[in-house]
Amino acid sequence: MLYFNQKFSISAIQMRRLGVFNLELGSDNKMFVDSKLLEGAKEEFAGAHSKLLAYFAATVQLINYPRNPATCLRLRHAEVP
Repeated sequence: MLYFNQKFSISAIQMRRLGVFNLELGSDNKMFVDSKLLEGAKEEFAGAHSKLLAYFAATVQLINYPRNPATCLRLRHAEVP
């Protein structure tokens, strides 16, 4: 098993203190949603794709924003109802 902190040489203790999830790389887990699988969903998941994209729109903008090492941004999202 290889974890995020190992791959990127980051202290697992520091990640824990910052509240960052140390995911296992190379294995699927239920923590992440593949938004492509939600496209064209029927019944209970109808419209879920657009809702997911709208929910994370600010995060995507920040990821695409040029990185400045002097700036540290921490995002918190509320639970999806």
